[in-house]
Amino acid sequence: MLPELKRYQQACREFEKGQMDAAVWAQALEMASGKELAAKYLYIHLRVDALGKEASQPEANALPEQSTLSQVKPEPTHTAPAPRLDEDLNRVGEEAVLQAIAAKEVDTGNHNERIWKDALILAKGNPSSARHHYICLRMDSLRALSAKAALIG
Repeated sequence: MLPELKRYQQACREFEKGQMDAAVWAQALEMASGKELAAKYLYIHLRVDALGKEASQPEANALPEQSTLSQVKPEPTHTAPAPRLDEDLNRVGEEAVLQAIAAKEVDTGNHNERIWKDALILAKGNPSSARHHYICLRMDSLRALSAKAALIG
């Protein structure tokens, strides 16, 4: 598995368990103007960057200090949560990882050129619409790669 994909999975697991880096969560909430869904995706993006920086440091193999990860639970945005199955949570977590990867690629300019050209065609040349199409197309290609890897491995 790609190291970056592992970082996305770790960030998603931390979020799902409520064991988030409190400083990163606060930064994500601020950047999202308090909108929790947007903050979730920002948190994952920011946390993946932080994990990458930690991995590049010599002491990266050390376990994170208990003070850096804390039980941070976002307040629920609805009053009666719908029951969820573990399978649904895993699927949603995987989708969030794929979406975060695709969004980061297009936002940093490190995107797949073939998929970007297809996205621009679908968006009739509108770059902001092409971003959405790129993310959807790239998520499809990442799902296919994941399925292929599962069959091989």
